[in-house]
Amino acid sequence: MNVSLGLNNLRSINLSFCANIRDTGLKCLAKMGSLSHVNLRSCDNISDIGIAYLADGGSRIQTLDVSFCDKIGDQALVHISQGLYNLRSLSLNACHVTDEGLNKVVRTLRDLTALNIGQCSRITDKGLGLIGDFLTNLREIDLYGCTSITTVGLERIMQLPHLSVLNLGLWHKRV
Repeated sequence: MNVSLGLNNLRSINLSFCANIRDTGLKCLAKMGSLSHVNLRSCDNISDIGIAYLADGGSRIQTLDVSFCDKIGDQALVHISQGLYNLRSLSLNACHVTDEGLNKVVRTLRDLTALNIGQCSRITDKGLGLIGDFLTNLREIDLYGCTSITTVGLERIMQLPHLSVLNLGLWHKRV
C-alpha cells in the first residue's frame, strides 16, 4: 500500500470495504502524520495485528472505524488503548470484543465522545457499567443488537451526563 507516499497532509481516509487492505498496509497509514480520521469498515483482512501497527504510529488519529472487521477482537483494544490516545470516536460494530477488551479502552481513552459497539454480542451489563464509570464525556453510543445487555446496564448508560444519542436498534432515541 503506497497510498501514503506523498500524502503528508491527508487528514481523512476511507478504505471501507477494501478487501485488499491488509495488516501491513496499516504500517503506511501510521506514518501519515496528519491523518486524524480512518475508516476501515468491513476490511476483512485487517486483524488485531494491523491495529497494533496503526496504534504504534497513529497517535493523532481521532476517529477510527473498524466495524464489521471479523478479525478484530480484544487484543486490538489493548493496542488502541496503548497508542491511540487522541481518539474521540471509536466504531467497533460487530467486532469480536468483550467486556475485558472494553475495560482496557475505557480506562485510558476517557475523552471518547462516541462509541459504537452495536452487534457486539459479548458485551454485557458489566461492560456498560465500565462505560458509565469511565467515559463521562460520552455523547453518543450505539448498542444496536447487543443481545447480552439488560435494562440494568442501560440504566447505567442513561446516567452519563453528556449522553445525547442512544441507538438501541430501530428505536433511536435522543435523550
